[in-house]
Amino acid sequence: MREQQEPELIALDQRNLSAEEFHDQDAHRQDDRQNEGDDALDKGMMQLFTSNTNAVEIIKKKDLYQMLEIVTDKCEDAANVIESIIIKYV
Repeated sequence: MREQQEPELIALDQRNLSAEEFHDQDAHRQDDRQNEGDDALDKGMMQLFTSNTNAVEIIKKKDLYQMLEIVTDKCEDAANVIESIIIKYV
């Protein structure tokens, strides 16, 4: 996993990038976030079903994990739309 930069540092780093370079870095960061979300879901589900948690808690947490996965997928979808706009107009 790559070390995360502070938002201000990212903005400073990107001032001198072309639109294409900025897009490439941003797409890579989005892929990293999606992969981190997938890894967290896998780890959480594995821990959930290997713990001695009661059935009601398992169902609640499983549903929560699945909702969070949907959120990360929607973020990826939004990033893809933005990417398409950048490609079309830049």
